[in-house]
Amino acid sequence: VPQTNQILTKAETKLFNALTNVINTQLYAINLKTRLKDVNLTTIHENNNDYSLLAMHLDFLLIEMKTLNPVLAIELDDSTHNSPEATFKDNKKNDFLKLNKIPLLRIRCSNGYDFKELRNQIYTTSGIRMMYYRQ
Repeated sequence: VPQTNQILTKAETKLFNALTNVINTQLYAINLKTRLKDVNLTTIHENNNDYSLLAMHLDFLLIEMKTLNPVLAIELDDSTHNSPEATFKDNKKNDFLKLNKIPLLRIRCSNGYDFKELRNQIYTTSGIRMMYYRQ
């Protein structure tokens, strides 16, 4: 019986599996579907009454285990991100993350991910150097 209550789409699951192969999960946690409201930063409470923004979520949020601080947001962009409405929402999310100084890595949806390239994208975007990845 196929499971219908999965938290991730098939495309998100592919990216998650790739991330687990390049991210040292002893140093960084990969949080799934974190709402912007749950990112505990002062700007969200003090300067933002946009409830539609607060209800949006990030596909993945890397958390540094030592400090429990968010260090990188990762968004999977598939064909649904091409509509004007999606572009508007993406721009709001981009602005929120920039305001809160959380780097954002947008990754185009793919059937597979090159681990070395993914590791380099993470480093280029966030400065986080992934010291290992599974081959």
